[in-house]
Amino acid sequence: EYWNIIADHHGITRENSISSR
Repeated sequence: EYWNIIADHHGITRENSISSR
């Protein structure tokens, strides 16, 4: 998902991006 790219840009892990959702 595009979240992975955003997470990487913010320096956050993929798990964090999913939790943020």
